Amino acid sequence: MDWDFEPNQLEQVTAAVKQRWPRLTDEDLRLLGAKKEMFLSRLQQRYGMAERDAEREVDRVVSLIDTMPPTHPKSVPLRPEQQHPHK
Repeated sequence: MDWDFEPNQLEQVTAAVKQRWPRLTDEDLRLLGAKKEMFLSRLQQRYGMAERDAEREVDRVVSLIDTMPPTHPKSVPLRPEQQHPHK
């Protein structure tokens, strides 16, 4: 699975990964958005996981984030009074 995250998606994924694997450090989590192989290596080290299992588990967390509705303010529909505030 590709891990090319948009900024707000990276925040969601990082929060979900940190909640799932609390022994990961902030430095480990920074690798999530930049170096997939290094991140998986850290996850393996901290939790004794096989590489394939680590990747599959993180991909599962990422896929759950992908199915969530977007939280970016531009994606929220405006209420009628917000669309034409001066009328």
